[in-house]
Amino acid sequence: MRNAATPACFKRLLNVDQMEVPSYFYTGDRLLQILHTRLRTNCSSLSSDLFHKNMTDSALCFCGEIENSHHFFLKCHLYTEHRILLLSELSQYCDPIIDVILNGNSSLSYETNVCIFKAVQLYIKRTKRFN
Repeated sequence: MRNAATPACFKRLLNVDQMEVPSYFYTGDRLLQILHTRLRTNCSSLSSDLFHKNMTDSALCFCGEIENSHHFFLKCHLYTEHRILLLSELSQYCDPIIDVILNGNSSLSYETNVCIFKAVQLYIKRTKRFN
């Protein structure tokens, strides 16, 4: 990069290793896309994310456990009813693990990933955790 002859060449070299964002990341309602992305990037208003940024004194959920994305989607008893619906929907397409919930699965079709993302975003909406 240091030997790039022109600024345009330098810019091209900077973009060589950039990952392409899967198009299914843009699925659904814009606000739910943003919340889903924040959960994926650990920039949400979950207690653990806020605690790691020194914005709160505790990483604990109202239920008493560490409140991170894994806890929110797969463990917290406050959202059991909504989780059952999410997991039954996702189990039609894949093993509902946290990585698939947050990122989708590149080995699945675009349409399947859209269904996964819509189900996840519906869960986020139903829990009302981020209202």
